[in-house]
Amino acid sequence: MPTKSRFAPRGRAVSFRIAVSYTVATAGVAPWFAPPAAAQTPPKTRPMVIAAVGDIMLGSTYPDRRDLPPAGGATLLADVAPILRRADLTFGNLEGPLADGGKPAKKTGANSYAFRVPTAYGKHLQSAGFDVLSCANNHASDFGVSGRVSTRRTLDALGIAHAGSERDDVAFLSVQGKRVAVLAFATGSVPANLNDIPGAVRRVRDASARADLVIVSFHGGAEGSRYQHVPRGGETYLGEKRSCSRSERASAAWTCTP
Repeated sequence: MPTKSRFAPRGRAVSFRIAVSYTVATAGVAPWFAPPAAAQTPPKTRPMVIAAVGDIMLGSTYPDRRDLPPAGGATLLADVAPILRRADLTFGNLEGPLADGGKPAKKTGANSYAFRVPTAYGKHLQSAGFDVLSCANNHASDFGVSGRVSTRRTLDALGIAHAGSERDDVAFLSVQGKRVAVLAFATGSVPANLNDIPGAVRRVRDASARADLVIVSFHGGAEGSRYQHVPRGGETYLGEKRSCSRSERASAAWTCTP
């Protein structure tokens, strides 16, 4: 409201001009006295929380059912399920096919195992909160093509995405309005091979062009008592240092010990 003047006629004239200006402003024309528009603060976005676990083996019916857990596996993931469900995206490595029949596709023995997880156990993965699973590992093909097909069908029916079941099996998910791609690599001829570096680069770049975020998993390494410890010192993989640890993080930057 304008400040009242000692001269009444002049004060009325000022009031009139302001009233006219306000009327024009409401018609879409910025008045001469309009204050600058306040800068709009972009809405705050909550960080995306991703949970990831390693090898998942819920039990096997091969060579017999003695290796199955009690209660049909219903309580296996009970302790970790509340944590996994809180994440926006939960990932794991399914170490074996979900299948109810078939014959082993490899020779088994004292140090060679074949896993066959009952398809009914898939619902335990779903209820625990898993959104996407890697099928790229050395046990995914224990029961051959039929085992891999059964695994994909079971996961599809449960609404769980999968990656690495075949060479070009890439999972795409929508998480918090973002398109997320998940790629899984392993050794062997079925999944995308982690030792094919040019091929891996090509696949990651292709996924990057189709997604806002790309998650890459690989299943590899060595087994046995000689390989159960992390070396003290610097490690390099694919030309990058791998000797950084969370405890060494300082001032929002990674500090790597050579």
